[in-house]
Amino acid sequence: MAIKIDWKEKSNKVLINFEDLFLFFNELVLDSRGNFLDPIERKFGIIDCLYGNHLYDIVIGDKIKITVKIPFNEYPEAHHQQEYFINKSKKYRDIYPRVFKDFPDSLQIREAILNSGILFKYYQDGFDKILEELKDINFLEGDLPIALAFDTSTYRNQVFSQLYLYLMNNYRLSPKSINFLLSEGVKAELMNFEDKYRQKDINNLKTVGKYPQIIDRFINQNMLEARLIHSGHTDYLKSRKFTNTKQIPEGYARDQDTRIIRGLAKYVEKNNIKLHLFSHDKDFNDRAQGFPNVKSHILEKNLPLRNLGSNFECSWEIFFRLLYNLSILFGAIILRVKNKHEIIIFGIWVGKSASDWENERLLIYSENSILKNIKKELNLLYNVIL
Repeated sequence: MAIKIDWKEKSNKVLINFEDLFLFFNELVLDSRGNFLDPIERKFGIIDCLYGNHLYDIVIGDKIKITVKIPFNEYPEAHHQQEYFINKSKKYRDIYPRVFKDFPDSLQIREAILNSGILFKYYQDGFDKILEELKDINFLEGDLPIALAFDTSTYRNQVFSQLYLYLMNNYRLSPKSINFLLSEGVKAELMNFEDKYRQKDINNLKTVGKYPQIIDRFINQNMLEARLIHSGHTDYLKSRKFTNTKQIPEGYARDQDTRIIRGLAKYVEKNNIKLHLFSHDKDFNDRAQGFPNVKSHILEKNLPLRNLGSNFECSWEIFFRLLYNLSILFGAIILRVKNKHEIIIFGIWVGKSASDWENERLLIYSENSILKNIKKELNLLYNVIL
């Protein structure tokens, strides 16, 4: 189905921080008295704008009910995107090869759910032990100060955002009481996000993609891999903002991982503290073993997503993060609501700024009149004119 976009009409779009999506869904699913509408009116589909697949059906309530409409294994595996499309149509043989890599593979689509925190419970016990240890530190008895550190993969998988949400909902412990060591090497790896769409990329992507008018708004924005790195950088900035942090220079070694580890280990030894170092990378974790007062933790990356089944529930906060992740992954997603104008949630758009990334903003586009109400509520919430 073709979608027409009138980008010049200001009333058709609103810029919103992802955590303020509750304003949008209140308008979408609540009546004038603040009661939920009938279930059929609270159900909508999520469509990706690249493949054009119906990803999920959503029913809004006290919990968010999610039904998977297309299995992950029906998407191409990594490095097989070009073959996937050429098998569908020979006309794609002449498409610029790097464009196919901007169609998310089955693993990346799976990780969009994992990175939202839907299975954080599998990490929970490990973090609980450290958080309880932090609460019980007694320096008079010789306990060492405790710090945490993440490698690049951990930030890319947005573990800090998941930990922060868990901390705010389950602990009285202030995030500012947690010490985080931030490696300069990790920071450098998370700033490699300058690969952007050129006009040739956009033209090719529009030829293959399902919704050319949506894709047309991606010009001069980060390509897929760069977007995923950028999301990791945002997670890194959040750890710097919300915790007590110290920037740590790299150590000396030939490979990047060892430089990161040695830099952190040197600081730990010099300042006589204890460090919990987290990674999704088994090789990184192996290299971090054996340093004094450094406890290296491997976070299982292949979490049992299959245990969720094709129907599962999550909190509103996790659902909002899932929408954000899907919008970044595909560039934009479409909310299909019965008897209403379709709603496009852009993760990237013409003119998206560094501030938009840092504040995890989304651009909502629709001819639906509820956008006017959302603008009014945002105006009241932030006392600004939008």
